[in-house]
Formats: sequence, structure tokens, C-alpha cells
Amino acid sequence: MLSLRLPAVSGLGTEKMKSRKPKAPEQPSLRSKLFKALESDFEAHGVSTIERLREEHPDRYLDIASRLATVVEQSTGAFDDCQSREDIAIRLLAAVGVTDPDEVSIQRAVEAHERMLAGLQAIKNDAEGGLKQ
Repeated sequence: MLSLRLPAVSGLGTEKMKSRKPKAPEQPSLRSKLFKALESDFEAHGVSTIERLREEHPDRYLDIASRLATVVEQSTGAFDDCQSREDIAIRLLAAVGVTDPDEVSIQRAVEAHERMLAGLQAIKNDAEGGLKQ
């Protein structure tokens, strides 16, 4: 299942959507804290620890490796680094297999994304309207 996380990009109608709760200051996620701790541990103890785990507990080694692979796969393809509507369009096209889109395809993808956002905004408005009744 393909999961796409779309950022709010100025000019796409998303700036009207406001969070109901004030946001707390950005703090590192549990995932980033875990990876930072693992990185520090790896720097301190090196490859020998991983080799020992693989040799003494191959089942645990495979479990950890498969979990890490899943986390890495889930984090790729995010839209956090997109700087424009065109960047998002190119990323969306790549998600469906278009690897070298021309300008017309990029513009069509921008328009499709804007229609999707408008549809999502309508769903949000309908949901909020239903809550007020």
C-alpha cells in the first residue's frame, strides 16, 4: 500500500486549514531519538557488536534488520523536502512510475494535486458542518 504524506505548501489552499490545538515546540521524535542512541552506541562499540548478535542470535538479528528496513522504506518518499508545487508534482508522478516527466505532465500533476486538495477541503468542511448541527 502506497502512503503519501502531503505537506502544506503555500498557494495550494492548505493555509486556511488551522490546527485546533496550539503546537508544542518541535521536539525530536521517539524514532529520531532511538536512531541517535543506536548511532552513538554503534560509534562506541562498532561492527563487532552486530557481528556477535548475528552469530549468537541470528533470529534476533533478522528481526531487527527487517524492522529497520521497514522503517527506512516508510520514511523514503516523504514530501518534507519539496520546495514548490512542481516538486510535489514530480514526486507524485514518480510514485506512479513517471520518472522523467515533461513540463506538461508536471503542470497536469500540479492541477490534479490542487483538485485533490480542494476535494479534501470540501470533506473537512462537510465534517465540520456536521459537527455544528
